[in-house]
Amino acid sequence: MPHTAPPSLPNDLDKRKQVSIIKCEATPDGWHAEGLAANPDKKAANYKIAVDFTNPEATLLASGSTSLDVDAEKDGKWEVREKFTAPKGTLCVLGPVS
Repeated sequence: MPHTAPPSLPNDLDKRKQVSIIKCEATPDGWHAEGLAANPDKKAANYKIAVDFTNPEATLLASGSTSLDVDAEKDGKWEVREKFTAPKGTLCVLGPVS
């Protein structure tokens, strides 16, 4: 099955440490990843977040990305949904964050 290419994002290691996946689950037509971006800074920040969906053997099935603005010293909720035939045991892997 063809998959979408992973998003081409630079990886900001400091921002990546502020992003977490809190939910990874099947949807009727694919898979869904959800998480938080915790902005510790005294000013608002924009986060671009990439997620890879893999099978249990780490084969890439699909990729997606999202972008969100998070106010100073706040958390922002994000989600990525992709439509694909997802096998049992599909995993959500945090990709680059910028």
